[in-house]
Amino acid sequence: MKEAVLGLDGGASSSRWLLLDSQGQEVFTGRLGAITGHLFDEAAREDVLGPLETLVTGVRTVLEQHHLKLTSIVAGITGLSEGDESAQFLENYLRNSLNPEKIGLYHDMVIAYRNAFKPGEGILIYAGTGAIAFYMDEEKSLRAGGYGYLIDDEGAGFGIGRAALQWLMRAHDETGERVGGVLAGLLYGGVGSSHWPQIREAVYGGGRSKVASLAPLVNQAAQQGDKAAQHILHKAGQELTRLVKALQKRLHPQTLPIAFAGGISLFPEVVQTLAESLGREEIKCIIREPVWAAAEMALDFI
Repeated sequence: MKEAVLGLDGGASSSRWLLLDSQGQEVFTGRLGAITGHLFDEAAREDVLGPLETLVTGVRTVLEQHHLKLTSIVAGITGLSEGDESAQFLENYLRNSLNPEKIGLYHDMVIAYRNAFKPGEGILIYAGTGAIAFYMDEEKSLRAGGYGYLIDDEGAGFGIGRAALQWLMRAHDETGERVGGVLAGLLYGGVGSSHWPQIREAVYGGGRSKVASLAPLVNQAAQQGDKAAQHILHKAGQELTRLVKALQKRLHPQTLPIAFAGGISLFPEVVQTLAESLGREEIKCIIREPVWAAAEMALDFI
């Protein structure tokens, strides 16, 4: 029976999995709900079981259809601390459900970095729902940011969405009327109403993911020339610059390439601000999804 490997990229908003055959050819790819390492209580573990069960069912079905045996798994999971109880819970679940010969679980920034650089080659700034700057070589890893939305996720999707909502509601406070303009119109559409009770329900019912989902609307408004949206994204770029400079200072005197990944790397205003603030002609944006790096790492286990 031919062999296959599984790569998994677990995120705070959504996750992705990829099966490759032993020659590195794509067999199947799928998307899932959130899978994180923030499994600090029984309720959190119950929440992650749904996406995990979907993953296992999907992988088993594809393996059976293609007559493949799963040899190894590499997963990058946001918020994971290697070797702690949450990591052990996830590893045991995957091992018992899919029975791979080898399995490796890492913080998601390990696979994101490997998707952009070989160890020691550069600094990665990653901004999706949250934001972090990351460097790793054969001996160490360094990070700045990545502390989560309750502490500091400025510059990422949640921070951008929150800043946009803050701007919207403060503008409403000035007149008590519906706010005009491109950004306001898009935000009202994003939350489904211009009335506070419905906005409150959408935001507090949807939580972090709902707020982060508004970030593309800010980008859309900025591309249409909305000054408030452009200002929000410019500030986001400055926040991401701060993370990169923090690592540059700790790595002194090295001057390393910078790469930008995650959904916010698709926002031109943020990319431009980041490049200008760092004194770079351009910033390399990584389009390929990190799940590919996870699957390629799993191939190395064969």
